[in-house]
Amino acid sequence: MGISEDHDGLIISGSMKNIGEMGFPNLPFVKLPDIPLLAICYGMQLIGHKEGINIIPCNKGLGEKGEYELEIIEDSILWEGFDQTCGVVYHYHENMLAKVPQGWTRTSSTEDCPIASIEKENKYFCTQFHPECNEATKNVMIKNFIEKIC
Repeated sequence: MGISEDHDGLIISGSMKNIGEMGFPNLPFVKLPDIPLLAICYGMQLIGHKEGINIIPCNKGLGEKGEYELEIIEDSILWEGFDQTCGVVYHYHENMLAKVPQGWTRTSSTEDCPIASIEKENKYFCTQFHPECNEATKNVMIKNFIEKIC
């Protein structure tokens, strides 16, 4: 049985390892699953890697650790119920996607992370930040993913 046969959606979270390190956590699929997907932080980098995108240091190798102002660039079902200036999101990462994968749309950015979130087909969503670590983003984004997308 595959992932899509047993689940309504999939959330991929972070890792202390980086893409390319010995034993970095991987996924048991080559192409995107048939079910909705929310990939957070390392999960976003892993999806980008599987889409053929290089993973590069963020903020000249300093990364982003802590709260950062998020700029929403494109509407998304994940943002529904959010003010367009949703404010602060929590980041904890050293790397980021070098560019947006083909067929995906960039939906937000921060000062040091130009690709803070991407999505594809209103089914696949990736965030470099951690929506689960902030009440406002958790109560909107995670809820929208579970209730409106899955």
